Amino acid sequence: MAYKISGTKNATSRIIVMKESDWSIESNTIISGTGAYEIEVIDGAKTVLAESTSGETLGYGNVSPIYSAPVASWLTYFDDTYWEPATGMGLPQTGHWDGSKWVADQDTGGSNYWYLVIRPKGSWATGFRPTTIRTYFNLETVLPLQVYSASDSPGVPSIIDIADYTEGTESAMGWTAGADIAAYWIVAVPGAQFEVTNIEFYGIPV
Repeated sequence: MAYKISGTKNATSRIIVMKESDWSIESNTIISGTGAYEIEVIDGAKTVLAESTSGETLGYGNVSPIYSAPVASWLTYFDDTYWEPATGMGLPQTGHWDGSKWVADQDTGGSNYWYLVIRPKGSWATGFRPTTIRTYFNLETVLPLQVYSASDSPGVPSIIDIADYTEGTESAMGWTAGADIAAYWIVAVPGAQFEVTNIEFYGIPV
């Protein structure tokens, strides 16, 4: 949960926030200029000191942080720190990361099918429930876009299933209980090689 300490000041100041539970320093920050400021903290009583550049210090004790509800925004989960090729799913190709974008690979069986099938890397998708997705690629055409949960069967995605996705379209995502994102598919059938240049979600990060 997000909590904050807020206040106003009339000069550049060092703001020190101490936890009254053990008197350790939680935040020690120089904030420039005049006006309002906010510092994110954990819950619990605080002592807050503000020291100006002249050495003048003002302090308050037993300060209660204010709960600040997280706000949804567009979040980019795109590169190979967030995704990896989804090997082991019985597909002839998965696509690959070339250092700046995801590149589809052609079916090794010689057909004109091009595959990009990737899965989340790390824990960012665990419990993540965005409401909307948008993705960008380099073809001036529509492509099928699918987003699967771990319990979905191939060809039957429960989160996103759009036969004709237009680049940059904001598309609503569907969720069932416990259904984390497990795979992201674009398969041009038949088609040409394509490159995915961004993947964005509208939601609150976990």
